[in-house]
Amino acid sequence: MKKVICVVEDEKDLNELVKRYLEKEGYEVLLAHDGEQAVISGENTIIRNAQQYVREHVEEKLTVPLVAEGIGVSASYLTALFHKHLHLSPGEYVRRIKLDRSKQLIREGQMNFTEISESLQYSTVHHFSRQFKQMFGLTPTEYGKS
Repeated sequence: MKKVICVVEDEKDLNELVKRYLEKEGYEVLLAHDGEQAVISGENTIIRNAQQYVREHVEEKLTVPLVAEGIGVSASYLTALFHKHLHLSPGEYVRRIKLDRSKQLIREGQMNFTEISESLQYSTVHHFSRQFKQMFGLTPTEYGKS
């Protein structure tokens, strides 16, 4: 077991440290002091709405402004929330969801790679293949054979 020594000035610093760690590990953190709970809860609702929107529209052309418009917030606010809570951009989240969907389509075996890239609105099959390899360390062909 690894041990870490942290020096904190007060309880608020400790709460912030624990909150950041838990969020990094993928937990939703709701703090119950200074009205912060309501703010974080509202921000998490926006993020969940954006994630659901992306999943429901994965086979459409998705941009950050389109996702933001779809859930009723500005693109800059959505970007700030993603960075604050997920430590990635909404564009990166869209890319990950599209690539996860591509893996599912490859496993189903009903479409070739060109059809998959077109169904997920990639500009070219080569762009799709490069992003797939960058994300998973395998080309779509290698993944399909594994």
